[in-house]
Order: sequence, then C-alpha cells, then structure tokens
Amino acid sequence: MSKIKTTILLTILLASTFTAFLPFAKASTGYIIIHDPAYPHEIEAGGTVTLNFSSVTFSGGQFYLVWSADGYSQISSGDFKFSPVFKVSDLHASAWTEVGDFEIGYDQVVGPIPKEIAGGEYYVKAFDGSATSVAVTSAPLIILPSFEVVPEWGPGGCSIQLKGYAFSANNYVNLSYWDPVEGEEVTIKNLYATDSIGKFVYSMLAPDLKLVVDADENLVEDYIETITFYALDNKTGYPTSFDWDEYPRGLIQVDDITADWEDGYLFGNETYFNDWYGLEVEVFEELVIAGNYFHPGNVTFWFDGSKYMGSVAANQTGFFNTTVTIPETSVGEHYILIKDAGLKFVLYLDVIPTLVLEPSKGPVGTVVTVKAYGFPEKILVLIWWYEKSYGEDEWYNFVNGTTGTDGKFNVTVKFTVPHAYGGDHIVEADDIDGNWIAETTFTITPTMWIEPATFTNDGSLVTVYGTGFDPTIGYTPNIDNNYLAVDPQNWDYPSSVYANETGDLNLKFVAAGFAAGVHVFSMYAGGELEPSFILFTVTGTSPDTQAILAKLNATSTDLTTKLNSLINSVGSLSSAISALNSLLSKGVLDIRNDIVGVKNDVAMLSEATTKGFNSVNSALGTLSSGINSLGQQLSGKIDNVGSSVNNVGKAVTDNANSIMSAIQSQQTALSQDIKSSVGDLSTFLIIIGILAAIVLVVEVAILIRRLS
Repeated sequence: MSKIKTTILLTILLASTFTAFLPFAKASTGYIIIHDPAYPHEIEAGGTVTLNFSSVTFSGGQFYLVWSADGYSQISSGDFKFSPVFKVSDLHASAWTEVGDFEIGYDQVVGPIPKEIAGGEYYVKAFDGSATSVAVTSAPLIILPSFEVVPEWGPGGCSIQLKGYAFSANNYVNLSYWDPVEGEEVTIKNLYATDSIGKFVYSMLAPDLKLVVDADENLVEDYIETITFYALDNKTGYPTSFDWDEYPRGLIQVDDITADWEDGYLFGNETYFNDWYGLEVEVFEELVIAGNYFHPGNVTFWFDGSKYMGSVAANQTGFFNTTVTIPETSVGEHYILIKDAGLKFVLYLDVIPTLVLEPSKGPVGTVVTVKAYGFPEKILVLIWWYEKSYGEDEWYNFVNGTTGTDGKFNVTVKFTVPHAYGGDHIVEADDIDGNWIAETTFTITPTMWIEPATFTNDGSLVTVYGTGFDPTIGYTPNIDNNYLAVDPQNWDYPSSVYANETGDLNLKFVAAGFAAGVHVFSMYAGGELEPSFILFTVTGTSPDTQAILAKLNATSTDLTTKLNSLINSVGSLSSAISALNSLLSKGVLDIRNDIVGVKNDVAMLSEATTKGFNSVNSALGTLSSGINSLGQQLSGKIDNVGSSVNNVGKAVTDNANSIMSAIQSQQTALSQDIKSSVGDLSTFLIIIGILAAIVLVVEVAILIRRLS
C-alpha cells in the first residue's frame, strides 16, 4: 500500500512538472509505431528515428517526445524531454514542417534520438499534458554504440576528437584508422577507457597524408582523401567507424594572382606563375602569398630553396597569408620553396631587371644613387627622367652607366633631382638602341623657405617660397596652425593655394603681430593630415609686450612718488620702533628690580610666619597638657559621665593632633609657596584658618570645664 501511494505521489509531481510546458493539453493515448529502424529497431545513439502517430489520440493541441527506460503509459522517474514542442495540427498535415532538427507531417515525426545515453532498450513517449496517460512506442528501441570524428573534415595535422557513445560502460575501446595512401590500418590506441554510460573522447592530430593539389588551378574536391577511423568495443566486439575527409594543400594567392577559391579551386604544387599567369617580380619587391589546408603550425619560405625568406603560422584549417621579399638575384626563372611539416611545395616565377633608386623620394636637389640588378651584361644603360613641367610629356636623360658580367652597374651612377613638380616621376633604364630594360619611380616632396627667415614686427612683407608641390592638388596655408583667410569662391572651406606647372609657389604675409620667438608656416595638401612646413623667427618685442612697457612708462612717475612716500613712512616707523624699544628696555629693568624686592619681602614674611607657627605649637602643647589633667580630675568626680568625657577627651586629643599635623603640613606648603611666589592672599587665609582652629580648641576646652 505504501508503494502504491509513493507511485501515485511521484506521478502527480512529474505531471505537474511536465504540464508546465503544455498548459492547455491534457493527455495522449494509444501506441506509437516505430517505422524506422525496422524490427528489431536497433539504432545507434544519436541516430535518426521515424515514428508513426496514426494510432495515437491527443486531447491537447501540442506535444513533445520523452525518452524513457520503461514502456509504461505514464511519465516515470528518470524520463526526460528530448524534442521541441510540436503542434498536433502539423503532425496530421499533408506536408512536412521543420521544427529544430525534426520534421513533422503525415502523422509522422522524423528526427534524432539522444546521443549521450547508455546502451540498452528505451521507449519514446508523447507527452501532451498528463503524466498519468501518455502514448508510448509499442516496442523498444535497442541502442547500439555510435562513433564520430569532430570536426568531420580538415587538413592533415589539424586537431580532431574521436567521440564514442553507448559503448560498454566502464570498459575499453580500441581505436585505429585506415591510411588510404599507404593502404594499411594504423593503431591509434588500444584499451582506451569508457565512462559510466559508455562514452569516451580521444583528442589527437589528424594523420597527415601529405596531400597537394596538382600544378595550376584545380578543384580541391578532386584531391580529397577519406580516412576511415575505427572504434571497437573491447567487451562485446561491436565495431563502429567514421569516414573523415582530409583536404589537400594549395595556394589561394600569389602577388595579385588569385584562384577562384570560393568555388573550390586552388593553385597546386609546381605551378609556373610566370608562364601561365605572367607573374614578373623585381628584386626587393614584396610578394603576397596565401595558402589553404596546409599543416597547422609553422610554414617557412625559401628563395630558390636556400635563402630564408620568413615564416608564418597556418591556423587550424590550414590557412595562412603572409608577405615575403624577393632577395637580390639574377633575372629569369626562380622558385619559392614552401616547407610545411616535412612537405615541399614549390611555385615558380620570373625575376625581371630591376632599377633601384636610393633614396626613392625627396625634395628637388636630392642626389640619387641608381642601382641595377639583372641587367644585360656589358652594355651601356641610359637613365631617363619623365617630365619636369606637368603635362609636357618629355623625357630627360640625366646619367648613363655600364654593366658588368653580373648584370649590375660597374660604376657609381648618380643624378640630381631636377627642378620639377611634386609627386611621382618615372625613371627608366634603356639600352643604347632605346630598348626598355627596367623602370621605377621617384617621388618629389615639397620644400619651403622664408625670406627673411628672421625679422621684427616692422610691418614689412615676408615671402614664403616653395618648390616640389603637386600642381594638381590644392594646399591650405597656416601660420602657427591657424588657417589663413578663406577662398573667395567658397566661404565654407579654407583657402586653397595651387603651385604652377613646375611645382613652384610663393605667397606673402605681413611682419606684424607676432610674439618674439619661433613660429611655423605650414601647407596642408588636400585631404592630407601631415603638412609640409618651415620654421621662422621673430625678434624684438611683441605688440603685447610693447603695450605693457608703454603703460609702465606712463605710470612710472606716480609709482616713484608713492615709493618715496613709502620710504619716508618706513623711516618714521623705524624711529618710533627705536623709541619704543628704549621704553620697553627701561620697563623691563624696573620690573626686574621690583621682583628682587618682592623676593626679600617674601623671605621676611616666611621668617615671621615660621616664628608664629612655633608659638602656636607651644600653646597647643600647653593646652593639650591642661586638657589631659582636667580629664583626670573629672574622671574621679563624675563616675557616670567619666567614660563619655574620656571618649570626648580622646576625640579632642585626636582632633588636636590631626589639627597639628594639618597645621604643620600647611606650614611647610605655605613656606614653599611664599618662597616661590610674589606673595599670595592665600597665606593670610591659612593663618586665619589656624587661628580659627586654636579658638575652636579653646572653646572645646571651656565646654569640657563647664561640663565638669
């Protein structure tokens, strides 16, 4: 009976939990038929199942699937939801509807079962609101081990994981793969442990089959090789496998030549980029190289297989992108060797004659050294400059040189940059017959100077000269980083200054209003953020300083008068201070003398007080003797009063002694106070207190006499 109550209570709790998902549904009845897989309904963990609901009746409008270890028509402990929520109307529709990873329609639901489960028999239930009445599969699903490799494809050497599910729990698996290139099975790991539900994860690097695309541009898919991975259940001997695709190495880009890689094409090993694609490079030229599906990690580059050009790291998909520089070499065909995890990938290219200018940019008047690489040997080479004046379309022969057997100049070849407009100018090398050999560019940069470079604020005109400016670009002039004027044709923008056809310009400004010191004149080219500039110096005083000096000069008389008055006041004050000093000195001396007199008076008073205390002590002694004698006489005459009188006499004696001690203490304190002070009224009060005490003692004695 207790077990039945517990089951009912559990059913109620599970029903309330599951009902939270479907607030408007009530129950489902009938049996779910497993269409696929066919009987005996064996399916790998995570596999796809087809369920038929033609025999199921729903009372609600929605439902979802529940995974269960039992076939009861109720929700049991341990059951769990493994699908999205479906509409009953979609289930009965004559069309398929996608809901997450599932498809629903034609009274069927098609989708994956759970993956991370233990092997064994399981049932599927349809929950639509009631945990005590649910439709359930008419037969169990028998779960078999499943095996996968993640990711499903990649380059050789990438990181992968071998994952297994529903193998024998707390047991072992044997892992291996089939090498399609060598045609043999390779052991990965034997007796690798599974967990409590038969799951395992083994991490490794994918085997590298050294695959490459063939020369020229080819489809990658034509070179993919499939590696079959195996996982064998060590307890049951049940085998599983997974086919993993390895992609071949290839190049996406070399210089500005790009493969149609988005459609699956790559350049293969030993591609001649010079023959088919017209790739020509110069000495010291930078070359972009990008590749894909290389072995993840370090990839190195070697010119002609021996000169190291650099390295780059390929990512986990084998992609890399880098830039290498062509070294000094001869003209003609050369190759770049790409080394990748022991594999050699080659690309061929042509190096053409190269003309190098050092420097390659500068102002008019720059001395340029010309260097040749890979030129025809033992010939005369003419160096030509294109245009001095913009648009003239003229070539100028500046210098000539001869080459040696190595294709280089055997003499020093130099020229001076001519007076020409700014920007790029072509520099070309021809042979004596006018045949083109090589060319490059030289960039002329602006130069400015100011006349005079140093001036004062005298109102004269100062001229700014410039050369090497680009006549096609407007420049904005600035002084001390402030715009100069505005364009009369366009008031919304700063003014623009244009150079003439040879790159010259000049403008003027007035030598006025400057602070003394260093200033800057700059020219900003249209759209550029870095200016050309020249410094100049202004001497003398600035207008602000002159104004201040004039104001000071105008008020100097008033300042002098006030200063003299202040000096006189200081003199008078000094005299008054001297007089006050004398007066204070005399007063201090008088005070010192008065202190000496006070000390003498205090000493005399102390002596008199001491004598008085001695007299008082003598009187008190006599009085004490009289009191004692009187007490003895009274004790003999009055028996009944004697004891009381004796007590009173003792008390009086004690009080007298206390008074004497107090008097002595006060005498000592008084003597010290009188000696260390200038005389205090407290001294007289103490004396009065002593006299009052003496009077009190006398009165007490008289009272005792009367009583006797």
